[in-house]
Amino acid sequence: MKLIACLNAIFVFQFIKIAYCLSNYECSNQNLILEHIDANGLESCNRQFSIYCCLQTLLNLETLQIDDSSKSVKLSKKSKAISEASDRWQTVHPNFWNERFPNQCSKLEQSPINIETDETVHDRNLKDFKFKNFGLKVQWKMKFDGYSIEFVPVYKNSQRISVSGSNLGSSVFEIANFHFHWGRSIGRGSEHQINRRSDAAEVHLVMKANENGKTRYMVLGFLFTLRNIRNKNLDFIIGQMKKKLDIDEEFQVDKTIVSSAFALTKLLPNLREINREGYFRYNGSLTVPPCTEGITWNVFRKKIPISRNQAQVFNNENHISHRPVQPLNSRTVYRSARMP
Repeated sequence: MKLIACLNAIFVFQFIKIAYCLSNYECSNQNLILEHIDANGLESCNRQFSIYCCLQTLLNLETLQIDDSSKSVKLSKKSKAISEASDRWQTVHPNFWNERFPNQCSKLEQSPINIETDETVHDRNLKDFKFKNFGLKVQWKMKFDGYSIEFVPVYKNSQRISVSGSNLGSSVFEIANFHFHWGRSIGRGSEHQINRRSDAAEVHLVMKANENGKTRYMVLGFLFTLRNIRNKNLDFIIGQMKKKLDIDEEFQVDKTIVSSAFALTKLLPNLREINREGYFRYNGSLTVPPCTEGITWNVFRKKIPISRNQAQVFNNENHISHRPVQPLNSRTVYRSARMP
């Protein structure tokens, strides 16, 4: 009866509400909706979420049983895999992090942001980066943590993948991990926006350096842009993700597997061109809780091409992995190169 009531209600609900829900991805995390249903009952679903969200939640799950007496919810296999990862931030939709973690994620220098290129300031001190050992083949520990797919290097000798240069002085930043962010629709998955435009996905290279006994973090961000031709350089990495994580069928949470060896030049083959096109620099935060600030962000203008078929590897109807853009507030975004 409750399903019928939800179906009837949708016909009288304004279409613009459904479009808003879809455009802002409020329906994409079933776990948050189920959490609300479990606590408040199905009849209250449309008070916090649109009726479309209620309907989508009910229809997308393989098994959903609601006990009227206990209001308990049984999750489908796919949703349960994500839900059982932890009771941490991964189970909360990114749209609600500011409310759920106000002391962490509601500060004034949060990431990601929208970058208005005409409002950036050219900084002559932002020189080229020096990319060291990006051609070094290493194995990587791959893991889906319930939110993003992360790669951590496994070294067999003293060589390290690192960056220096720019305006970093003598500091050398070694890679801690790289990970991907994506959306529910193929064309809208990047975390950062350029002139209010989203791209297909985004990869972050998290770098760290020891400065006077303290660890300083910096992120190199690259956006993926859709192209009609397959990017052959990505085939190996995508193949590893498909083979090792089985994400074509189902996300396997917290499953860590060591990949075959590959170099970061598979992801970033033309480092000279990356430097030539330049990058944007601003002070920000981690884009996931605890949303730690004091992170030096570098968003590169050179985008990574990816075909629609290749981008499918990131997409899952029940899951997104990008935080909405945050207010710039009083920050200034600098750029290393002059605008064309």
